[in-house]
Amino acid sequence: MRELLLALAVIAGPVCAQDTGLETVAEGLAVSAPDMLMRAAMANCIAYDLDEAITRIEAAGWDSDTDDGGLTTLWRDEIYAQINAEGGLCIVSSPIVDMTSAGIVAGDLMTTLYGGTPVTEVDDAGCALISSDAELDDYVYLSSDGDDPTCENTGQGGSALHYFYFE
Repeated sequence: MRELLLALAVIAGPVCAQDTGLETVAEGLAVSAPDMLMRAAMANCIAYDLDEAITRIEAAGWDSDTDDGGLTTLWRDEIYAQINAEGGLCIVSSPIVDMTSAGIVAGDLMTTLYGGTPVTEVDDAGCALISSDAELDDYVYLSSDGDDPTCENTGQGGSALHYFYFE
């Protein structure tokens, strides 16, 4: 039971970080479980503007590098966040977190943010768009990781969660 309560605190912490402070976000960004690191990084992208998300992730001790095009890559263990604040894009990926687990992370984040239950729709390319039935227009896009991601969930390999800011 203690582990379940701790997991729920980590899930809710980053999304509610504006109410609970930087300490909660930093705790989530420093956990050792890969799926929880993925959860915390994506929660920062959803809960804050992307410049602030980068700052918070760096403050938690993640390594980072920014290229000339404005893409900041942050990493800790085997979790990678690629954030382009000007382009409105956040991708959190891992070669070791499978697509099923990443889909659960996305559903948890969307329902923590909006309430309701997770909803998975499939776009024309066969990719999963994961949202909450309380807010279908805000979603996390799920794919495999790597340079040539696919939407096919083979049950092996890694995953990537994509979050887009549309203005």
